[in-house]
Amino acid sequence: MTPTRVNHRLELNAEEMRSLGYRIIDMIVEHITTLNAQPGIAPTDRAAMEAALREPIPDAPSSMDTIIAQFERDIIGNLYRKGHPRDFAFVPNPNNYISVLADTLARGFNIFGGAWVASPGGAMIELVTIDWLRQ
Repeated sequence: MTPTRVNHRLELNAEEMRSLGYRIIDMIVEHITTLNAQPGIAPTDRAAMEAALREPIPDAPSSMDTIIAQFERDIIGNLYRKGHPRDFAFVPNPNNYISVLADTLARGFNIFGGAWVASPGGAMIELVTIDWLRQ
């Protein structure tokens, strides 16, 4: 998915959105379904991360292939895997595929549940969930 033109608005057409979306979903599915075989933590020091990620502000666009490859190598490759079956030491909750899709829906529709006027449905779901947790 190499861009043929500079896209100053960071917008994709429908075909590009689907292609990129399917590619990212495939990455997530691969991560979740192989989690048991991955290391629980990939300790990396600051110097290694500086070498991998410190760069000047780009003066030209990068292809999505390049960005995703760097994400897989330098971000996912150096990840503390909270959903790992041998992780018992930290409070934040592990996610699962359903929560990934729910978050995708919330972010994709830009739902703001912080005020009733902005999203009565989102705010109501939050209230119902809080009531469930209290019970």
